[in-house]
Amino acid sequence: MTRKKYDKDLEGEAIAEVYGKDDSSDDEEEVHEQYDPWQDLQKYMDENIYGGVDWISKWFSAVDIIDMCKLEENPSARGCIHRYLFPFESNDDVNQILDITWAMLEICRVEPTVVQLYTVTLELLAERTKYYYVNDTVKHRSIVNKNFFN
Repeated sequence: MTRKKYDKDLEGEAIAEVYGKDDSSDDEEEVHEQYDPWQDLQKYMDENIYGGVDWISKWFSAVDIIDMCKLEENPSARGCIHRYLFPFESNDDVNQILDITWAMLEICRVEPTVVQLYTVTLELLAERTKYYYVNDTVKHRSIVNKNFFN
C-alpha cells in the first residue's frame, strides 16, 4: 500500500533540480554536426588570395581544395614542384603558395604533414597547366582531349 506513495522518484528530481539536467538521460541524444569548411574556405580564397597567386582563386573552388585534402601523399612531390614553375617564379613564390596551401588545409581542419603540404601544392601547380602554358618539361593537363576536334 505504501508503494504508490513512493512511486515518484523524488530523490532524482531533487538532484536534477539542484544540479541541472542529467547528462546521462537517454531521452535526448547529443547531435554532433560535422564541420563543413566550404563557406570559410571560399571566403578565404575570395578575400585573401591575390597578387601573383590569384590563379588559385580564379581556377579553383573550395570544393576542389576540399577534394585535394583527401589526396594520397606523394613522397616525391617536393622534388617535382620546381618543374611546374614559370621561368619567372622564384622560391618566394613557392613559399607563398605553400603558406596559402597550409592556411587552406587548416581551414579544412586537416593537420597536414610536410609531405601532404607538398602533395597538395604540387597538385595545384599541376592542375594549373590546364589553363597556363608553363614550360616544355612538364606534361600539361588538358580540359578536352585531342580527339574532341576530330
